[in-house]
Amino acid sequence: MWLFASGCVGPLYKVAPLPSAPPSDASTATSPAGFEITAAVLHEDEAYARFSANLQLAGVIAIEAMLVNNSSGPIALGAARVQLSDASGRRFKRIEPKKALSRVMKYYGVRLYGREAHRRTREAYETLALQTREDLGPGQQRRGMLYFEAKPPLADYSGLVLALTGRGVDVKLALR
Repeated sequence: MWLFASGCVGPLYKVAPLPSAPPSDASTATSPAGFEITAAVLHEDEAYARFSANLQLAGVIAIEAMLVNNSSGPIALGAARVQLSDASGRRFKRIEPKKALSRVMKYYGVRLYGREAHRRTREAYETLALQTREDLGPGQQRRGMLYFEAKPPLADYSGLVLALTGRGVDVKLALR
């Protein structure tokens, strides 16, 4: 009976997959080398709809991003730095999906949970994450979420700038 019950355990939070198209309110920037980024901040209602949690109050900024390589050679994303800053120049630390989930669980006071439920939820966060460790080949694109740590509550998302800098990559994007 225990094996059957453990197999039916759902995730801690219901995490929706990425929609088929980027958000309509996304911003786009292109580097002279042909690297393009499209990104949008998930605001409170959008984040709750996708993650069944108020990421903003938990101190997590989630950004949906799409990277496109329109150049003739590969782009070394692993060597690129991904940074988020606000209008005053304050930088937000990029965090791994596991850490984003940990912040959400801490905010909601989740201390007792099943291992399987935690594993499934962590995998959902990781599956959505934008992979930036591998090169992006010519003509390729990649979509996913970037997670950043913010001191809660972050009341205003205006003035956020996402920057990718490094070998073959130099793009700054003002987010809406």
